[in-house]
Amino acid sequence: MQTENLTILFVDIAGFTATTNRQSRRQNASLLQNFESLLKPQIKKFSGQLVKSIGDALLLSFRSPTDAMLCACRMQDRLALYRQQHPDEHPIVIRIAAHLGEVRIARHDIFGEAVNLAARIEAVTPPGEIYLSEAVYLAMNKTEVPVEVASKFTPDGFDHEIQLYKVRKSNESQLPYGCDPSTIIPLKSKIGYAYALAGMMICILSSFIWFSNQPMAQNKSVPIIPPELPVQFVRVSVHPTDAAIFSPELQSEMKQQLEHAVRHSDGFYPSDEYTHNSAVDTVEVTVKAGNFPKPSVVTLQLKGKREKLQLDWDTTQSEALLQQSAHFVQSVLTNKPIDAPKYKQRLAPDVFQQYLKAKDLYLTGKQLMQAAPYWQALTILTHEMPQILEFQPAVTCLCNTALALQKLDEPESKLETALQQCSSLSGAKDADALLAYGNYLMHSNNFEQAEAAFNHAITQDPGLADAYSALASLYQQQGEQLEAERIYQLAIRKQPNHWHPLQALAVFHLERGRFEESLRLFQQVVQLLPDNSTALTNLGTVYLLQGQLQAAAETYQNALRLGNDADTQSNLATVYYYLGRLSESIHLYKKALEQSPERYELHGNLADALRQSGAKDAAQRSYKQALSLLLKRQQLDARELALKAHYSDFLQDSRATLWMEEARSLDAENAEVWLLSAQMYLRHQDKNNATLAASKAVEFGFSFKLLSIDPDLSAIANDRNFQKFLQHERSAL
Repeated sequence: MQTENLTILFVDIAGFTATTNRQSRRQNASLLQNFESLLKPQIKKFSGQLVKSIGDALLLSFRSPTDAMLCACRMQDRLALYRQQHPDEHPIVIRIAAHLGEVRIARHDIFGEAVNLAARIEAVTPPGEIYLSEAVYLAMNKTEVPVEVASKFTPDGFDHEIQLYKVRKSNESQLPYGCDPSTIIPLKSKIGYAYALAGMMICILSSFIWFSNQPMAQNKSVPIIPPELPVQFVRVSVHPTDAAIFSPELQSEMKQQLEHAVRHSDGFYPSDEYTHNSAVDTVEVTVKAGNFPKPSVVTLQLKGKREKLQLDWDTTQSEALLQQSAHFVQSVLTNKPIDAPKYKQRLAPDVFQQYLKAKDLYLTGKQLMQAAPYWQALTILTHEMPQILEFQPAVTCLCNTALALQKLDEPESKLETALQQCSSLSGAKDADALLAYGNYLMHSNNFEQAEAAFNHAITQDPGLADAYSALASLYQQQGEQLEAERIYQLAIRKQPNHWHPLQALAVFHLERGRFEESLRLFQQVVQLLPDNSTALTNLGTVYLLQGQLQAAAETYQNALRLGNDADTQSNLATVYYYLGRLSESIHLYKKALEQSPERYELHGNLADALRQSGAKDAAQRSYKQALSLLLKRQQLDARELALKAHYSDFLQDSRATLWMEEARSLDAENAEVWLLSAQMYLRHQDKNNATLAASKAVEFGFSFKLLSIDPDLSAIANDRNFQKFLQHERSAL
């Protein structure tokens, strides 16, 4: 069971029992729904974790005591503002209590003396007040939240007095704790035009990393769990041979099964294209063609350990011989005898070959992200029913294929039969089958059983990176951020010097605006992969989001020396855009488009740079191309809808304002949409709303440093309110 030091908040509706006795059940349910809907955005802003709802109370946890108290102030002021705006409704008045201490975390809940003491403090907190323990008082930043002595009391079950403090109320604001009303509720007013520099940077990043739509969290450092066992990489090399002797599908399966054997050997992990140079050993597979009637000979050799296995390869026994090969590798790496299983030929040779072909097509579809290979795989697997589906690996492949097609928005009616087969994996013991079954359960919104399946997969195969990612994704979908982070750290503990889990946790922090944590982890990835352009590109991205333009430019330039990929070129173009080096920016966007001509974001970014350089006609052509490509997508999310509005606006389409309004209604916490709105307002000469929208962009994760040098916000750069806002953000940072 994991333990952490957290700040615990109890939030309780004062007089709830008396109120419910006077109201109907429907009115009570509406009151509770209103209570949570008003407070949850404030909790999210400060990276709080809603642990659970307990009737009329909320149990929250925070890593930063200062964030916890700032959130408490905003929650009190949000409800105070609601009472002012709705005087005819029954008033919701809350009390908030806080304590800091060690808690135990298990299955989405927290336990311990710290939780109990927070509950005791809540019981003596007056309505409308925020009380905190001395532990919170000593740890928090008191310049951000003014605090005064409240009283002493002896909690039930304690043998000594506890000193309590309370947050001081404001005498200079219309709200009790001094929050600005405009920052508490979503901005609702008329809309103007949009600009796609948000897309210019963020859209480009989205090809390999996600951008934060959540507020920047301060002081969120979380120590990495000490490594359990250092990982040593082993390279698996299957030398190409005549397809008539050893088919490509069989070669691929041999490589996968041997890598699976490596992963199941404690302390070892199969190397990939980025870690081949770090490998401590190589499993080399060679095939020597036999002269009839002699069979071909397959030789497996662990070069570092000088161990060798030679097999007479009878193609009618390929399935059993693959099992024997994997067993040999695992026994040599672990340096101890492993009970030899009975190598079984579970499928007829021709059916097994069809399975290998289907699996190879599935992997091709996964690599290319294209539906055609998936459909070919599905056809093979369903054509061989029912014999092939008595073979669990084939069912796993079928399930994975159907889920992949579903993610590509292929017609679900055509996938129904295949998806139903996934349920037959419920009793599986193989980690890959459990992972497929868990993904199917997530697709069916059966989160509790999906969680159990993913945990079982990790137990069966602690090195299965996809299982950690799937489980963390499940927790994130349910808003359980602490649990998601715990899973990523567990993956790092199991694979301490492997770049996969480090990068996953780095992206997790980046999504939440924790740039310092993300930067530290990406730097570790670069140390592990010093010659990898993608690792450098991701590191440059964090520098860019922090507004460290020179560091970003140098990192991107180093990445380009290793490989001229479109992502790196376009991100460096973005840096040059901010630096005002428009000709270099335009050149790099054009180079990126040579590699990726179908990416609408690149055409839009090029159009923005051309417009800034004064090339109006060329910009118009690029906007048209960007819009044409964007409209090929079947469904647009909020960000894409905002970019549609932006492109259309520069093409004089009067519907642009309506599309931007729809984008904001789809996602009111999207930093890109708010930045686009700010630039849109300025085109309509609406500086006040532009300033408010820009503040929203920063609130939900956009770098205030980049915002302050945005060329399309220059009209408000010298505005007093805007400067005051930026100064506040610098102070907070």
